Amino acid sequence: MGEARRRHEKGMAAEEAADDLLDSLDRGNLRRNPQGLYSAMQMIFNELDGRLNYHLRKNYPRYLADSYRLGQEFPRRHPGLAEDAGRRH
Repeated sequence: MGEARRRHEKGMAAEEAADDLLDSLDRGNLRRNPQGLYSAMQMIFNELDGRLNYHLRKNYPRYLADSYRLGQEFPRRHPGLAEDAGRRH
């Protein structure tokens, strides 16, 4: 949560913070699904903003649209990570 908090305090949006964190992580430490960091970051930002009752699926159509969009954009945003994740599946 410390990395998320630092980015939140800098005024980054959750999606921007997730991209920034993904760029700074050691590839060897990444999970199988690095795209999952987007939703995790959004949940942490909601908590830091005091929006504890605002969860990702509260607006389910938007959640699905964002998940799809981010999944499509991920290879362009993080080509090396997308390649690595594809090899692990």
